Amino acid sequence: MTYPVGLDEIKQQYGDPAAYLRVDGGIHPSWERMLLDYVHLPEGLPLGWDRTIKVTRIRVHSTLVVPLEKIFSEIFNSGLWDRMETFDGSYAWRPSRGSQKLSTHCWGIALDLNAASNGLGEVGDMHPDIVKIFKEFGWTWGGEWGRPDPMHFQAASGY
Repeated sequence: MTYPVGLDEIKQQYGDPAAYLRVDGGIHPSWERMLLDYVHLPEGLPLGWDRTIKVTRIRVHSTLVVPLEKIFSEIFNSGLWDRMETFDGSYAWRPSRGSQKLSTHCWGIALDLNAASNGLGEVGDMHPDIVKIFKEFGWTWGGEWGRPDPMHFQAASGY
């Protein structure tokens, strides 16, 4: 699968939220109903904000369900599942941290893992083989950005 580069391509491939914006800056629920579906995980992952709860499925853009199930299967089958200590979010309607632009999480095309030890602006400790698997499937890793975000993976670049 080829992933978009830049905002215009993101809107073209994943949808343009402009028609779904509410006056208060939120998004109409029909955006989520139209866009999102669930990825089923091979094994539960603890939530970063409540490790007593294990997530067995996550909401992402519907076109990413199959690729993400393959990514997670590869991670699981490679014996790396325990290196993903927490799931810290996928779809969320919000701006990028420290910015007014929409986060790629708004399209359900990004996810965060191991946030506690991979904070924004830090080098982090994301396992290199997990990064390698995501990148082999064409995903972008935030740990390589000018302002690193090593918890973050997204199915787009240049934005």
